[in-house]
Amino acid sequence: PLKLLDRQTVMIIPELDLLFGRVDFNSERRVDIFSLTNTSTALAFMQRLCLNVQTGSDVKILFNLFLLILGLLFLILAAIFVWTRFEASRLEKLYPPIGKFVSVNGTKLHVFDTGTEGLPENAPTILFIHGASGNLRDLQTEFVEPLKGKARLLFVDRPGHGYSERGSVEAGPAGQARILGALLDTLNIEKAVVLGHSYGGSVAVAMAMEVPEKVSALVPISAPTHPWTTGVSWYHDVAKIPVLGPIFINTLIVPYSISTDAVGQGVVSVFEPQPVPENYRTAT
Repeated sequence: PLKLLDRQTVMIIPELDLLFGRVDFNSERRVDIFSLTNTSTALAFMQRLCLNVQTGSDVKILFNLFLLILGLLFLILAAIFVWTRFEASRLEKLYPPIGKFVSVNGTKLHVFDTGTEGLPENAPTILFIHGASGNLRDLQTEFVEPLKGKARLLFVDRPGHGYSERGSVEAGPAGQARILGALLDTLNIEKAVVLGHSYGGSVAVAMAMEVPEKVSALVPISAPTHPWTTGVSWYHDVAKIPVLGPIFINTLIVPYSISTDAVGQGVVSVFEPQPVPENYRTAT
């Protein structure tokens, strides 16, 4: 008789009773096959048995290969994450905070404030709100010198930009408008002329709606004040996906932007059809 040590291997053959005349399991948990109906059925059984063993081996190999690929992917992402942190640290040293930090409703905002020293008593305060993917340097480098001594100039990194914390601030213009209104309260500023560029213009308009008592005048510059129908770059959609978004931001976005010069192309598109101002990229 043919003896097989693995009882379960034989039991998974559904046609077992058709292949053999009689099958018994002894006390040693081995299968004793006492009679085969014919040679062809015996051969068919052995082929099925070998196929089953081979299939199990293939599955194990594929599973181990999957684990290997997953491990390599993790190591690559970990290396890119470390490099991204290093690059962010390098850029922070090149562009350190130039203002002060003000806590507003539990969220720390980075603010550049020229103050009131040397100003006339009735000098206005101007709040500057930068656009998407920017920081307070965008407007600070352009407006400080021309307006110095004429008004109190207040530049702020919007929540989640530059050195301002994201906090629990609502991401849309209305939420940012409310926290900027609270910033003026924190600094004991009754009203301000609110100037906003690009997306900052949307926030400025939202301030006039959400906290009108804090707005003495409104200056929207190239502001998208109506529904946006042209879409946004693909990486904005990826960045907002739960779990995947933070991984993408902390690993792949910096290598992508450097390899494709996404920042440079974005700057050119923002200023078109006018040329990019000299030294704009290095200054901001």
